[in-house]
Amino acid sequence: MFASLMVLSRVSAVYESLYQWLEPRFAELDVSMAGFELLSAVQAAGDGATQNALAARLGITPPSLSESIRGAVAKGWIEQAPSETDRRAKRIALTPFGKRLLEGCVAAMKDAETRALRGLPNSDLQLIAATLQKMAANLAE
Repeated sequence: MFASLMVLSRVSAVYESLYQWLEPRFAELDVSMAGFELLSAVQAAGDGATQNALAARLGITPPSLSESIRGAVAKGWIEQAPSETDRRAKRIALTPFGKRLLEGCVAAMKDAETRALRGLPNSDLQLIAATLQKMAANLAE
């Protein structure tokens, strides 16, 4: 039991360290972690995803997402367009500016990964990746 808590506490510590390292770098782009998650979700869902689809991807309710969407539209990160098939729905897509911001965030994420994995042999990296993937699958069951 204690061995598993040691593993989970270390995973948590890595997450906290990652967040602390990324936060000031994202701040230079005027993007919060929540903003990065929104930009990432829009990108991953593909241009034209509905707010409902984005909310499901983010694990929140559509009304909870509404304020974030309004803020991102006001900042010029995303754009909304009426759905061609459902007049009640709006399609969400990244603007060119939003795409550039996301690219900057992804570059910071790559820098963080390089820094975090510095000095680890490839065999360890493969084992870490496989272990984390298995842990995520176990929790998804």
